[in-house]
Amino acid sequence: MANRPQSDSLQRILDSSVGYILLWEPVRDEAETIIDFRLTLYNPRILETFAISPEVLVSHTLRQIHMVTDEIFANYVRVIETGTPYRAERAYDYNGNTRWHDITATKLNDGLLTIVKDITDTKQVSLALQTQSQLLKQVFDSSLNGIYLLQAVRDATGAVVDYRVTQCNRVAQQELLTQFGIDPLNRTLLEIYPASKDQGLFTIYKDVLQTGKPHQSERHYPLQNLWYEISAVKMDNDSLVITFVNTTATRLTARQAIRQAERVEGLLNGSINGMIAMEPVRKGSTVQDFRFTMANQMAVQMCRIPLEQLIGGSLNTLFPSAKSFKLLDLYVSVLETGQPQRTQFFYNVDGYQAWYDLAISRMDSDTLVLSYTDITESRVMQQRLEQMVEELKRSNEYLEQFAYIASHDLQEPLRKIEAFSNLLTQHYAASLDNTARDYLSRLSKSSVRLQTFVRSLLAYSRLTIGNEQIRNVPLNRILAEVLLDLNEAVLEKQAQISISALPIVQGNATQLQQLFRNLISNALKFQQHGTAPVIQISARTVDAKDLPNAPIAQRRGQWVVIDITDNGIGFEEKHHDRIFQLFQRLHGRNQYEGTGIGLALCKKVAELHGGAISAHSTPGEGSTFTVYLPYEES
Repeated sequence: MANRPQSDSLQRILDSSVGYILLWEPVRDEAETIIDFRLTLYNPRILETFAISPEVLVSHTLRQIHMVTDEIFANYVRVIETGTPYRAERAYDYNGNTRWHDITATKLNDGLLTIVKDITDTKQVSLALQTQSQLLKQVFDSSLNGIYLLQAVRDATGAVVDYRVTQCNRVAQQELLTQFGIDPLNRTLLEIYPASKDQGLFTIYKDVLQTGKPHQSERHYPLQNLWYEISAVKMDNDSLVITFVNTTATRLTARQAIRQAERVEGLLNGSINGMIAMEPVRKGSTVQDFRFTMANQMAVQMCRIPLEQLIGGSLNTLFPSAKSFKLLDLYVSVLETGQPQRTQFFYNVDGYQAWYDLAISRMDSDTLVLSYTDITESRVMQQRLEQMVEELKRSNEYLEQFAYIASHDLQEPLRKIEAFSNLLTQHYAASLDNTARDYLSRLSKSSVRLQTFVRSLLAYSRLTIGNEQIRNVPLNRILAEVLLDLNEAVLEKQAQISISALPIVQGNATQLQQLFRNLISNALKFQQHGTAPVIQISARTVDAKDLPNAPIAQRRGQWVVIDITDNGIGFEEKHHDRIFQLFQRLHGRNQYEGTGIGLALCKKVAELHGGAISAHSTPGEGSTFTVYLPYEES
């Protein structure tokens, strides 16, 4: 009976406990291994919480009533075997609701004492705070601005001597680590940036801490050439929240934009062209006028209107004559179509006369840019040049006509001189002394030479070419005809002539035949003494860009380059231009016969075909004459 009060006291303790107190005895198998636990003592609260009857609770083991997981069971066994207490927090699902328990298990004699406390309310608050903290951290770290917290560091007197970074987001950590080479977390401001004290940032933070008044400013760090927008807000007595954003790129971009604008303005004002930008003035959807929005100095000078009056002014008001020049319609067309236009017009208003070259382009949907140049001087020069060309053309026509008539009319008396000279020789040579016969021979030779000269001059004056004379000309056939004509001279001089495959070109067959006859005749004529002439004729095609520095007017497409190479006496290249001029000779008539017209004729034929001719030579080593002709594949 003595234990009765003690048992009653224990039961009263169990009944008054807010938690669940349970005493378990181990259930062992034949090998003395704990395989389960049976309840021997408990407080009534467990019956209320789990809606279980005392009979079920007492008659069933721990595993049978499904009160533990395998992990908890293993820990209970470990407590019995080692005597080491076990404690854990566990979540359970009761009728769709999650409950949290704080479980403590200790060994009591050979049994297991478990005390289970329901901590659901506390755990829910903790989890809510944890969720909120994580959310704040996500917001903190996802901010595009750098954010860090500064805690004031005070000395023994309470004065602020530094600030320590207690928290920082990802942007702040990365920025400070990149720019200053220091991980800011748990570092002081002076450790991160010692110059902050000299630059006044340290004092600014101190003022915010003392007054509670927020601060915002842009700071420049000249050592790193960095710009930051910084704000400081007081949190509590000893904490500041610092927010910053790196504005270096924005600053540099702004400076670059300013410099670019200055450059553009400098370029515009340095331009020799007048430059004007203007926007349309509409009534409904119809463009009725244009308003000037920009003008460079040359435009102001050429318009003879002050800049302040020009900008903001309208086309119709400042230049009412634009309608008579139909410029307004042209501007509207460019604005609507976006197609650039260029025109020249003569400006004649209030006694001021000038020619302008005007280019119009659309910069965007509502802006036109005009670029114009005063071409009065060049236009006057062009008109003068056209007059001179016309006069020169008439003069050339007159000279050609004169040369034709002169050479044509000279032929008849020359034929008579030659005929009478021959008659004198035939009938009276025997009765003449040697001197008279010599004079008569010279007269005959001179008349023949003069007749040859007149025929050459007549051939040169007749050289023209029209579209109706252009045909496909096989150059190999032309060369065959030329060699047939020169066959006697070729045989006489025992010349060796080789001709490669030549293309078909567009041209006048007769003139091209004259060209090659003169070139081959020269190669035969100017042979070296005691050496048989060797002449090689070859051709190749090249692009216009690969043409040498020859006087060719239009360089485009494909070209035929024909080389006529000989082993003759050659010439000094300083005479290159001279040999292609009329009546120019490098040798006396006693050395080599000729009129001085042959190469001039070759040059004119090449030019009439849109090409050119040049020569390369070394005295005693022969010459190469090169003919350039346009080539179109047929």
